[in-house]
Amino acid sequence: MELTPIRIRGKRGQKRFLTPDLGSPLSGSESPARRRKLARSHDARQDLKQRPLVKNPSLSALQQLPTEILQLIFEYSMNLNLPLVTPSIANQLSHERTYIRFAINVLYRHEDGQEPDIPTISRMLACRWMSWELFNKVVNQTYHRAQQDSTGRATEDDLSDSADDVSRPELDRPWLQSPMGFLHLPPRCGIPAKLLKGPWTSDKVSFLYYLVWSGLGIDWEHSTVGEVAAHGLRQAIQEQNEVASACLLHPNIGVTPTASLVKSAIIDYGCDPTIVFHLLSAALRLHILARTEPHAVYTPADFTFRDPSIWSWAGRARARGDEKGEWLTRALRYAAETATTSATYDTAAQQDFERACGRIEDGVEQTKFPRSVRQPPGD
Repeated sequence: MELTPIRIRGKRGQKRFLTPDLGSPLSGSESPARRRKLARSHDARQDLKQRPLVKNPSLSALQQLPTEILQLIFEYSMNLNLPLVTPSIANQLSHERTYIRFAINVLYRHEDGQEPDIPTISRMLACRWMSWELFNKVVNQTYHRAQQDSTGRATEDDLSDSADDVSRPELDRPWLQSPMGFLHLPPRCGIPAKLLKGPWTSDKVSFLYYLVWSGLGIDWEHSTVGEVAAHGLRQAIQEQNEVASACLLHPNIGVTPTASLVKSAIIDYGCDPTIVFHLLSAALRLHILARTEPHAVYTPADFTFRDPSIWSWAGRARARGDEKGEWLTRALRYAAETATTSATYDTAAQQDFERACGRIEDGVEQTKFPRSVRQPPGD
């Protein structure tokens, strides 16, 4: 049976016919539908070979760069605005390894004494991709790089997060950690709002605790993160999260323990000794500052240690044999007396209050912080 020649499109003005006799991939045993499919496939391949590479005029030169080049630009420019240019660029940069390299370049303190980029560090901590897990990887790998640089064995592309001969920073137990001079994390950096509100997951609490331990705080005067922190404290009381409550009441953040918060923690949520202790300690600090440093810039506590409703709750608790009632009575009595007699609120005063009603025997689990009392903003 004689086969019909098939016309294949090619260069303009050129007619080509493929037949079985001329070396076509078609064979006499193929069905007509199969022959048409093979012909179209052959035509498409020839068309791709002859078609010139045309760039998309709707894309900028930056968008047309290879992903690898774009990631290098992001890592070394340390410009957090780059992912905000277009969604396609943000997608090209959304890789954990890229984020780790970027963060190391931002946080690594070189020996040349380069000043930290405070705005970039603060913005980076606030990024959605900067999680507690990734932050741990960044610190560990930055430490690894610092060790390599100090011994002269550093390689440009060595970002291994496992090395048997390198001790790791104690991020979960910072009180056991030696000073990390290789890391740019100065106190002037701000704690991001995402870490100041619930729900209080374990990773969020660990991240917040480490930043507070490192000396970071919030800016009450020029931002709204203080309002976020105040709401976050109420959530921490509701969720009975002791570490989050301690962090938010720490002087670095300095949420004011209002009367409604203290009453809610005692009357509505069962008077957790650890949470109530931190609330009373923060209120005591503010009462002493209001009396001894009247010109300091801070929000005074509206809570009084002789609040009738709280004393009434403590009396009822004692009557039914609840040890919390006796402890609360003792804590309120000590705080009321100290608030009117103490000359200043310093580390010694803080320790005296802990010894009086913040012991393990009292049911209080102390959250460890550096032994320093941060002064109110503006001092």
